[in-house]
Amino acid sequence: MTGSSFRHFLTNEDQNALFESIKRHLQPNGYFIFDTRSPLLGELAEIFDPITQVLHCTAVMETVEDGEVAHVEKSSISLRYTYPQELFWLIEGHGFELIALFGDWSKA
Repeated sequence: MTGSSFRHFLTNEDQNALFESIKRHLQPNGYFIFDTRSPLLGELAEIFDPITQVLHCTAVMETVEDGEVAHVEKSSISLRYTYPQELFWLIEGHGFELIALFGDWSKA
């Protein structure tokens, strides 16, 4: 699971259902590999709910023609930040073994 897809599972129930499904479908001795990220403090400036840990973002794109705004398009997305301690619980609590955890792309 790449591209931080895990962040689209917004609730504990969603995350639990994901791990349960993966466990059912994974071959014996198979590997489940995924990436996600923790927020940088500056990223939480949008609308961040600290209780649900969900960041709500809205992007606005304006098309300008002849110096005038001709079209406005908005898109919104909600992303859940799951912190490392929660990930440990999710991984181990669903019967997986954590083989490696990296803090950044350089594997630090």
